[in-house]
Amino acid sequence: MSSLVPKDWSSLSIESIGDLYSGLKGKSSSDFGSGQLYITYLQVFSGKPILKGKCGYVLVSQNELQNRVNYGDVLFTSSSETPDDVATSNVFQSKSYTPFLNSFCTGFRIRNRNALIPKFAKYLFRSNDYRSKVNRVSQGSTRYNLTRKYFKQIIVRIPPPINN
Repeated sequence: MSSLVPKDWSSLSIESIGDLYSGLKGKSSSDFGSGQLYITYLQVFSGKPILKGKCGYVLVSQNELQNRVNYGDVLFTSSSETPDDVATSNVFQSKSYTPFLNSFCTGFRIRNRNALIPKFAKYLFRSNDYRSKVNRVSQGSTRYNLTRKYFKQIIVRIPPPINN
């Protein structure tokens, strides 16, 4: 991808584009099956549009500090059985609801939607260039993981911001 990227595109670290957040924390099996919507691991991994009807349900009390997924957030799998599947992504593209994220994934909130629009983010984080960078820094033997420290340092190429 590097040689085909236009010269006016920027090389930026993931941490300079947005902020990572965790999926559900402190849940037991009895918390699942009813309650509020959450995005499942499979919905993130598949890369297909995240549909409300395919979400799971989880009990979350009002005083719990859990992160909700917003329109344009990029969602990543946190671990996998193979290095090729670590940090597989999807982009939440609904404006009609704000579900929670399963505990086996990490969310990424882009700070400036003009700098990285959701539809391009979906392509970017599934591109061969990005995947090869993830493969180089994933760690493990039977389960592969990508630590936040290394993940945030990955450099991606993005086009100039859109001026509205």
